[in-house]
Amino acid sequence: MTDTAPPTRRRRRAPSAWGEFVPTLWFVGLMLATNLVGMIVARVLDSDHPWIDVGIAAADAVIIAAWCYRDRDAILPMLRVGQVTTRQWAIAGIALLGMAVVAEAWLRLATLLFDTIEILPAFKTHGWPLWSAFVLVVVVPPIAEELAFRGFLQTRLTRLIGASDALLLQAGVFAIVHMSPVILPSHFAMGLALGIAAQRTGSLVPGMLMHALWNGWCVVEELANSPA
Repeated sequence: MTDTAPPTRRRRRAPSAWGEFVPTLWFVGLMLATNLVGMIVARVLDSDHPWIDVGIAAADAVIIAAWCYRDRDAILPMLRVGQVTTRQWAIAGIALLGMAVVAEAWLRLATLLFDTIEILPAFKTHGWPLWSAFVLVVVVPPIAEELAFRGFLQTRLTRLIGASDALLLQAGVFAIVHMSPVILPSHFAMGLALGIAAQRTGSLVPGMLMHALWNGWCVVEELANSPA
């Protein structure tokens, strides 16, 4: 008689720590690359046209969507707002206040040391309406960047190196990816505050709101200080 027993299936090897870490390196590298390419294009064309920012945002959105999809089981539960308690909302509010104080203090100091970074002149120069600036500054970045840095990056790094180190590392990457030494300290503080909000609430929604409020405040403040 012939042996008709089914062949045994090979067991899948559990991914190594390095294998788990590699996607974060690709993610950070691609995010840096899109912003670097945008800067090079702006320099070569000698232009600050908002379409360059739209192109960067579109490229970043593709990268973020792809990397978040691969970690969707961990990220999707963080998009629920009903699980956030009143106490956790209060913690997020305190984090927002601390973030605003530190970032505003640094940006005011930076105006004495560096050229002022302004958001709206490019939109005005090229005839784009004010609402487009709000979309590209107040709506898109809070959603995309919270998914990217507090969703994918911080969540995955927490599994690999622990919560405290993950918090610091994602904040550093968040600041560096913005490709501006002028805002490096303020954005590192923002990354810490937003990361703490994500850790303490288990949700990305408070961080998205915090991020949107801060970006909105920057636009409104610039409008208030701009000549009529």
